[in-house]
Amino acid sequence: MRILTITKDLASGGQQRTAQNFVLGYQERGHENAVFSVLAGGPRAEVLREAGVPIFTGSNTPEDREATARQAAHWQPDVIHLHSKGAMMPAMAQALQALQSALPEPRPVIESNSFGRPDYQHECRLVDVHMLKSRWMLWKWRKWTQHLQPRPIGTVIPNTVDTDSFYPAPQEEQRAFRNEHDVPPEAFVFGCVARPSDLKWPPILFQAFARVAAERPDVYLMAAGLTSRARDRVGKMKPQARRRIVELPFMESDKVLRTCYSSMDVFLHACTAGESFGMIFVESMACKTPIITLNTPAKNNSQLEVVGHERGGLIANDRRSMIEAMQRLMDDAPLRRQLAEDGAEHVRSTYTLEQVMPRLLHLAKIADRADTREDLEEALLENTAFPTEVSDKDVNHLLANTLGRVSLTQRALMRLVHRPRLYRLWHRLRFGY
Repeated sequence: MRILTITKDLASGGQQRTAQNFVLGYQERGHENAVFSVLAGGPRAEVLREAGVPIFTGSNTPEDREATARQAAHWQPDVIHLHSKGAMMPAMAQALQALQSALPEPRPVIESNSFGRPDYQHECRLVDVHMLKSRWMLWKWRKWTQHLQPRPIGTVIPNTVDTDSFYPAPQEEQRAFRNEHDVPPEAFVFGCVARPSDLKWPPILFQAFARVAAERPDVYLMAAGLTSRARDRVGKMKPQARRRIVELPFMESDKVLRTCYSSMDVFLHACTAGESFGMIFVESMACKTPIITLNTPAKNNSQLEVVGHERGGLIANDRRSMIEAMQRLMDDAPLRRQLAEDGAEHVRSTYTLEQVMPRLLHLAKIADRADTREDLEEALLENTAFPTEVSDKDVNHLLANTLGRVSLTQRALMRLVHRPRLYRLWHRLRFGY
């Protein structure tokens, strides 16, 4: 097959990393590839060019995007793989429409939906199959799209991790990393790597660490990606906790990230918006670093699946259970080792290119061969590898397997935000459509 990948740009973000991984995965399996980078290039362009992948680069002007779309159409793709946030930005929609118009006949479009958002503006008419990152995200998306006509088609295709880049770093590299950042070799280290967004650095993370640090003088927190507000919170902490929070620069190199993950005893995560997938989880688990994360039922919540309670780490429901999880892993070395091994095995069996690419390619072939939307939907329904529905019962089962209890407030919010008409009203007020 000839597969054209469309992405906003080729910057260093997670969506672009996912696009790059899939493009190289297609290529390794003998398929012809090209990339249409709609708005700009970026550092990932160099990696793709070195692999021999043609890149069509647009710009911020509609005229340039349309001209670039026509160039991409001359490449004659069989399937188009779009990477988007779900609610397609106007420039992406314009580029996709221009591309389809320039082709002899429209080609099937499969979409990696990064954030599980529905596309109300185009009512999913531009995409044939929406690929969500987890069953939780498919459940959310199904709730929000249930009244759209024609009914959009969705399934689950997760992100992938390159286990040739992420694996446990040697002990000498871990010691050197700790020494470089003034972390004692005998310290018990919690760590967090996140984008510099306040959603990624909520008060609960620092409150839980402060409570544990008050009882354990050997505990440290390595933090990469702090925001100014997070630094302010750190500055207001008591000295006994504050002096054991070590700020690291934000890291983009896989090698440095691998060493950072490996130098932690436990990855500590608490994002108030949850995670639609969480590349940090699979990278950390691939490095055999267990995870503590926060359950966020009213938001994105893929951490329930990607990490899994008592598989790749522990899932807490609130500050009290997060503190309990931290104390439990500090005191139970055999449990840490078991979670490290189970998490790494879960990554190998679920999130590597070797596991994900055959399903993705099968889906692309189904989309390419289907003559009608009905044929496509029927083919997916007949194939158990492609879930198209997730029940409330399945989601409640995930929620039950956590540390502590989901509060009544969180359960009420979860029901409220997943009512499609309420969500669509909020969406219209925020985005104007």
